[in-house]
Amino acid sequence: MEASDIFLLVLAVPGLLISLWFTLVTYGILPADARAVPQFCRMDDRSCASILHTPQARVFRIAPNAVFGTAWYGIVIAVSLVSLSPLMMDIAVTASWLTVLLSAWLAWSLRFRLRTHCPLCYTSHLLNLGIALTLSLR
Repeated sequence: MEASDIFLLVLAVPGLLISLWFTLVTYGILPADARAVPQFCRMDDRSCASILHTPQARVFRIAPNAVFGTAWYGIVIAVSLVSLSPLMMDIAVTASWLTVLLSAWLAWSLRFRLRTHCPLCYTSHLLNLGIALTLSLR
C-alpha cells in the first residue's frame, strides 16, 4: 500500500462516518443529538440539523446528499485498496473533481442561501478537495 492509498483512507473514513451520521439522522434512525456522538459533532437546530430537509440536502432529488456521500466515500475507500486501470483512474479523478464542484456549490449555499454554518458539512467539503488532489497526484 502506497502513501497516497493510506492518505486516501485517512480522508475517506471520516467522510464516510460524517455521511453515515447524516444519513442515519435524516432517516430518523438516530437523533441529531445522540449522546454517543462527541459534543462538537452533535447537530443542533441552528446548524447541521437545520439543513437536512432543505432542497440543497437533496441535490439529485433521488435521495439525500448524505446517501450519495456514503456511497462516494465507500468508493474512495475501495479505490485506495485496489489497483485501477488508467481509464478507471481517469474516471475516479474526474468524479472527484465533480464532487469538489458540488461541494463548493453546497458550501456557498450553506453560507449565502441557507445562512447556516455546518462544521460537519465544511469538513466533508474539505475532505472532498483532499481526495481530489490526492487522486490527481496519484
